[in-house]
Amino acid sequence: MQNYSNRTEAGLLLAERLARRGYKSPVILALPRGGLPVALEVSRALKAPMDLVLVRKIGVPFQPELAAGAVVDGGHPEVVLNSDVIALSGMSKERLDEAVARQLEEIERRRNLYLKGRPRPEIAGKTAIVIDDGIATGATMRAALKALRRRKPKKLVLAVPVAPPDTIEALRGEADDVVCLQTPEPFMAIGIFYRDFHQVRDQEVIAILHEANGLSRKKGPGKRAGEGTGEVERPFDYAKAKLDPAAVFSTPEDVLESNHIPTKQKIEILRRWHYDAAETSVAAEEGMGDGNGDLLQRINRALDHLTGGLDLEHSPPTKQGGLDRDSIKERK
Repeated sequence: MQNYSNRTEAGLLLAERLARRGYKSPVILALPRGGLPVALEVSRALKAPMDLVLVRKIGVPFQPELAAGAVVDGGHPEVVLNSDVIALSGMSKERLDEAVARQLEEIERRRNLYLKGRPRPEIAGKTAIVIDDGIATGATMRAALKALRRRKPKKLVLAVPVAPPDTIEALRGEADDVVCLQTPEPFMAIGIFYRDFHQVRDQEVIAILHEANGLSRKKGPGKRAGEGTGEVERPFDYAKAKLDPAAVFSTPEDVLESNHIPTKQKIEILRRWHYDAAETSVAAEEGMGDGNGDLLQRINRALDHLTGGLDLEHSPPTKQGGLDRDSIKERK
């Protein structure tokens, strides 16, 4: 059994396997949100356009991760139910209908957030390669495959890094080809096969889509956005992030862990965030607001990780006219 470092490594390995198949006119279709980092590496390796399949799992009330079914966006939303799970959970039709309605609302939210104004590749007559970071019960993937089949791809391919063997066998009838790197047994959960299985946030999805769109417009070998230049090719709003980091990122750790931002830009974003947090701390000292001590420490740790503890260029403003980061640490 192989454990992947993260979804990016899984995507690189999956891309290597798929490249050997020689698919004609591939289009990569990712299941958000966990499938996006995996699919990006495949899109890059195959020099193929990438799009989303907006599908949502219908979880049982007492265990949301257990799929009673799934619903897929489209002109006629596709609902696929897992009758065995429904029977075992005792879900009533009313509860099921309510769950479907909730997931359709979430699909609408994600469509507006991820895809508004974004060109979408056509898959009719192409090889549609459907990717996620893994499969458990298969309800979500089955719904996605059924919905995509209606869009008349020439070939429909299912590709994932890991899934249970019985689930893979059950899905073979829904796809023309299936590529799964490993099918371990027993299979407990997708996350145990990844050392880093963090929840992919909306901002990361948007960044990946920006990068994938940039790659699809390029000629020649694919590169990560900003590779060799130190700049990001619009995978996210860098200007906004540098001006107001808290408006773009939920935590300093999100900046640190992003796979799509060059280190130099991460440092600049964190320095700005440190500046803002330090000003808030000064205001708190003067009785004009709440302090940000914990946030400052977290920003410090992120900067230390990126600079080896040698970030000496930044001195945030204080009422004393300047306070270095070591002094801030000593006060906590």
